[in-house]
Amino acid sequence: MAVPTGTASLANIQSEFGGSNPIQLSEYYGAASGVPTSGEISVDDFRGKASGTTITVSQSSSPPSKTSPGTQYGYGYNGGSPYGSRSPTSFSGATINTLAFSDATGSWQFSVALAGNRAKSFFTSATPQGGSTLNSSSASHSYNSSTGWTWWTWTTSKPSVWDGSGNVTVVMV
Repeated sequence: MAVPTGTASLANIQSEFGGSNPIQLSEYYGAASGVPTSGEISVDDFRGKASGTTITVSQSSSPPSKTSPGTQYGYGYNGGSPYGSRSPTSFSGATINTLAFSDATGSWQFSVALAGNRAKSFFTSATPQGGSTLNSSSASHSYNSSTGWTWWTWTTSKPSVWDGSGNVTVVMV
């Protein structure tokens, strides 16, 4: 669920990241992106942080601009096209094939595609930078046997940071 962005406590950190009692911040070095891996550490370092895997997407767009209504275009990483890149390249042992916003029908969709035939519950949620947390249970879910990819897709607004340039993140839990 993430540590609160407002008032946060050691108990909030332990609830999100696990750990033992008595709670010591040093057991959480490097627990999330932006949390120190050594040295001084404080509760402030954890505000808004969530457990899970943070994937950095070096964005690209395909095609570079929308040429006509209904033309498929997108921003992020798509290994099938290919455009963009991602690091790490896998989540829970499954190769990541897509983390992207696309528009083929006049509505933005965010998609995650992972190699293999995966259950809808293979992950709990995906949170694209600047956007809402998208629960896997509310996704359109399908397996494409010709590509060997499992897809999760949500119709959602596209955050402005997903513009085809620079790096963005997706946190998968």
